[in-house]
Amino acid sequence: MEHFKKELFFQEHNAHISCQPISNSEMLFLNGFLEQRYGINNSINGNFFKVLLKKLSYKKEYDGVDTSLEIEAVFQDLALQNDSEVFVIWNYPGDMDKFDLSYLLKYWEDIWFSVSDEAIGIFFPVMDRIIVVTHYNVIYY
Repeated sequence: MEHFKKELFFQEHNAHISCQPISNSEMLFLNGFLEQRYGINNSINGNFFKVLLKKLSYKKEYDGVDTSLEIEAVFQDLALQNDSEVFVIWNYPGDMDKFDLSYLLKYWEDIWFSVSDEAIGIFFPVMDRIIVVTHYNVIYY
Protein backbone atom coordinates (compact mmCIF):
# COMPACT_ATOMS: atom_id res chain seq x y z
CA MET A 1 0.00 0.00 0.00
CA GLU A 2 1.28 3.42 -0.88
CA HIS A 3 2.71 5.47 1.95
CA PHE A 4 0.40 8.46 1.38
CA LYS A 5 -2.65 6.25 2.01
CA LYS A 6 -1.19 5.13 5.33
CA GLU A 7 -0.56 8.75 6.30
CA LEU A 8 -4.10 9.79 5.34
CA PHE A 9 -5.51 6.87 7.31
CA PHE A 10 -3.53 7.89 10.38
CA GLN A 11 -4.70 11.51 10.07
CA GLU A 12 -8.32 10.42 9.67
CA HIS A 13 -8.47 7.68 12.34
CA ASN A 14 -5.54 8.51 14.65
CA ALA A 15 -4.36 4.91 14.27
CA HIS A 16 -2.15 2.97 11.92
CA ILE A 17 -3.86 0.97 9.22
CA SER A 18 -4.09 -2.70 10.08
CA CYS A 19 -2.50 -4.54 7.20
CA GLN A 20 0.23 -7.13 7.27
CA PRO A 21 2.86 -8.14 4.76
CA ILE A 22 2.32 -11.47 3.09
CA SER A 23 4.54 -14.19 4.59
CA ASN A 24 6.92 -16.29 2.50
CA SER A 25 4.63 -19.32 2.72
CA GLU A 26 1.61 -17.23 1.70
CA MET A 27 3.61 -15.84 -1.22
CA LEU A 28 4.51 -19.37 -2.31
CA PHE A 29 0.83 -20.32 -2.10
CA LEU A 30 -0.21 -17.31 -4.19
CA ASN A 31 2.55 -17.94 -6.73
CA GLY A 32 1.46 -21.58 -7.06
CA PHE A 33 -2.18 -20.57 -7.48
CA LEU A 34 -1.39 -18.04 -10.22
CA GLU A 35 0.97 -20.42 -12.01
CA GLN A 36 -1.37 -23.43 -11.93
CA ARG A 37 -4.66 -21.62 -12.58
CA TYR A 38 -3.56 -18.90 -15.01
CA GLY A 39 -0.02 -19.70 -16.14
CA ILE A 40 1.27 -16.49 -14.53
CA ASN A 41 4.61 -16.48 -12.75
CA ASN A 42 6.34 -13.84 -10.68
CA SER A 43 8.60 -12.73 -13.54
CA ILE A 44 5.66 -10.87 -15.10
CA ASN A 45 6.74 -7.48 -13.66
CA GLY A 46 4.60 -4.58 -14.83
CA ASN A 47 2.10 -6.54 -16.93
CA PHE A 48 0.31 -8.48 -14.20
CA PHE A 49 -3.14 -6.92 -14.49
CA LYS A 50 -3.05 -6.80 -18.27
CA VAL A 51 -2.24 -10.52 -18.42
CA LEU A 52 -4.61 -11.53 -15.62
CA LEU A 53 -7.59 -9.66 -17.12
CA LYS A 54 -7.17 -11.67 -20.32
CA LYS A 55 -7.14 -14.93 -18.36
CA LEU A 56 -10.15 -14.31 -16.11
CA SER A 57 -13.34 -15.77 -17.57
CA TYR A 58 -15.94 -13.31 -16.36
CA LYS A 59 -16.49 -9.63 -15.87
CA LYS A 60 -19.38 -7.74 -14.39
CA GLU A 61 -20.15 -4.04 -14.25
CA TYR A 62 -21.50 -2.55 -11.02
CA ASP A 63 -23.05 0.81 -10.25
CA GLY A 64 -20.05 1.56 -8.05
CA VAL A 65 -17.16 0.04 -6.12
CA ASP A 66 -15.96 3.09 -4.21
CA THR A 67 -17.75 2.70 -0.89
CA SER A 68 -17.76 0.00 1.74
CA LEU A 69 -21.42 -0.74 1.04
CA GLU A 70 -20.78 -1.04 -2.69
CA ILE A 71 -17.80 -3.39 -2.38
CA GLU A 72 -19.60 -5.46 0.24
CA ALA A 73 -22.51 -5.85 -2.21
CA VAL A 74 -20.02 -6.98 -4.87
CA PHE A 75 -18.54 -9.58 -2.51
CA GLN A 76 -22.04 -10.81 -1.60
CA ASP A 77 -23.04 -10.99 -5.25
CA LEU A 78 -19.95 -13.04 -6.11
CA ALA A 79 -20.25 -15.20 -2.95
CA LEU A 80 -16.85 -14.05 -1.66
CA GLN A 81 -17.50 -13.55 2.02
CA ASN A 82 -16.33 -16.92 3.35
CA ASP A 83 -12.66 -15.99 3.76
CA SER A 84 -11.46 -14.31 6.92
CA GLU A 85 -8.34 -12.81 5.28
CA VAL A 86 -7.58 -11.51 1.82
CA PHE A 87 -4.45 -10.50 -0.03
CA VAL A 88 -4.67 -7.14 -1.80
CA ILE A 89 -2.38 -7.08 -4.80
CA TRP A 90 -1.36 -3.56 -5.73
CA ASN A 91 1.45 -4.70 -8.01
CA TYR A 92 2.55 -8.31 -8.44
CA PRO A 93 4.88 -9.60 -7.17
CA GLY A 94 6.21 -6.59 -5.31
CA ASP A 95 3.44 -4.76 -3.51
CA MET A 96 0.84 -6.77 -1.60
CA ASP A 97 -0.86 -6.55 1.77
CA LYS A 98 -2.92 -8.93 3.87
CA PHE A 99 -6.14 -7.67 5.45
CA ASP A 100 -8.81 -9.17 7.62
CA LEU A 101 -11.82 -9.22 5.28
CA SER A 102 -14.12 -7.41 7.71
CA TYR A 103 -11.47 -4.70 8.18
CA LEU A 104 -11.05 -4.31 4.42
CA LEU A 105 -14.81 -3.87 4.02
CA LYS A 106 -15.06 -1.42 6.92
CA TYR A 107 -12.22 0.80 5.69
CA TRP A 108 -12.58 0.31 1.94
CA GLU A 109 -12.82 4.08 1.30
CA ASP A 110 -9.42 4.49 2.98
CA ILE A 111 -7.82 1.64 1.04
CA TRP A 112 -9.22 1.93 -2.51
CA PHE A 113 -8.81 5.26 -4.30
CA SER A 114 -10.40 4.96 -7.73
CA VAL A 115 -8.76 8.24 -8.74
CA SER A 116 -5.24 6.84 -8.31
CA ASP A 117 -5.82 3.07 -8.30
CA GLU A 118 -6.60 1.81 -11.79
CA ALA A 119 -6.93 -1.79 -10.66
CA ILE A 120 -6.18 -4.02 -7.71
CA GLY A 121 -6.32 -7.75 -7.28
CA ILE A 122 -7.97 -9.33 -4.28
CA PHE A 123 -7.04 -12.94 -3.60
CA PHE A 124 -9.25 -15.07 -1.37
CA PRO A 125 -6.87 -17.84 -0.22
CA VAL A 126 -9.42 -20.13 1.44
CA MET A 127 -11.68 -20.08 -1.61
CA ASP A 128 -8.80 -20.11 -4.13
CA ARG A 129 -10.35 -17.19 -6.01
CA ILE A 130 -9.06 -13.92 -7.30
CA ILE A 131 -10.87 -10.85 -8.55
CA VAL A 132 -9.68 -7.62 -10.11
CA VAL A 133 -11.41 -4.41 -9.07
CA THR A 134 -11.12 -1.62 -11.65
CA HIS A 135 -11.58 2.13 -11.38
CA TYR A 136 -14.34 1.93 -14.01
CA ASN A 137 -16.60 -0.24 -11.77
CA VAL A 138 -15.98 -3.51 -13.56
CA ILE A 139 -15.00 -6.58 -11.58
CA TYR A 140 -13.11 -9.36 -13.37
CA TYR A 141 -13.28 -12.85 -11.85
